Amino acid sequence: MIKISERVNLAIHALGYMATYSGEEPFAVSHIAERMEVSPSHLAKVMQMLVKSGFITSVRGAKGGFYFIADPLNISLLNVYEAIDGPLMKQDCLLPSPMCKPGNCILNDVLTEATAFLSDNLSKKHISDFVFE
Repeated sequence: MIKISERVNLAIHALGYMATYSGEEPFAVSHIAERMEVSPSHLAKVMQMLVKSGFITSVRGAKGGFYFIADPLNISLLNVYEAIDGPLMKQDCLLPSPMCKPGNCILNDVLTEATAFLSDNLSKKHISDFVFE
């Protein structure tokens, strides 16, 4: 089963929200968190990870917040996934102690194909594709 972490989910939705309503004013974490109905402190940690990745930047102060420095057209979902959770890697054996013979795992082909499918599809979708109507 492919699972997208809560942090990746928050990052994608926050960037989608920002892309939809971007303008001259930075986005306050409290505003985005309220709209998404999530914890502001948890979202702030995710947003700082996005700053470190170079997608957005932050401005401190009363009128501070976050804004894009990268074009949402150029930010793929795979970019976001990897910025938050690291490289998408091939799934190894799902058992704590592998029981299949090396190179002859029952699920190996399925897991390899699923990872390739996910990577391919995440790389084809961009934050700009999810601008909310």
